[in-house]
Amino acid sequence: MHTSEKIPYVHKFETAAFKYVYDVRTMSITRVDPVIWAIIDDVGPLELDGILATYGDRWGTDAVRKAYTEVVDAQRQHGLFLATRPEPGLYWSEEDIKAQYPRNRMILILNVTARCNYACAYCTNELRSRTMMAKRSYVIS
Repeated sequence: MHTSEKIPYVHKFETAAFKYVYDVRTMSITRVDPVIWAIIDDVGPLELDGILATYGDRWGTDAVRKAYTEVVDAQRQHGLFLATRPEPGLYWSEEDIKAQYPRNRMILILNVTARCNYACAYCTNELRSRTMMAKRSYVIS
């Protein structure tokens, strides 16, 4: 049984072509390969031997070992996929959000793209004139 103290604080989602992990702690989105997608929730609660026993038959032990190593390296080198939860008070309260956006919003749509032109009226990025987003150096696949 997993405890929240060890499970990476991430949310997984996918498009028709790719799989992504949203790291809640760093607020970053990383494109990952299918093996990392499969094992990421168990990196932390399980050691490498447990990961290999759970996923080795499906993905192959070499692929699982490589994926595990990439996740652990991302944790150590970039602070990604850690189990650390944000401290209370770091984010806006519901009242703050309602004051900032007075209409009653019920849904948030997140469109993941690598071809942002920074043209949205609400964009606060100082580099709005760029034609394409830079790839993050810690994208692993």
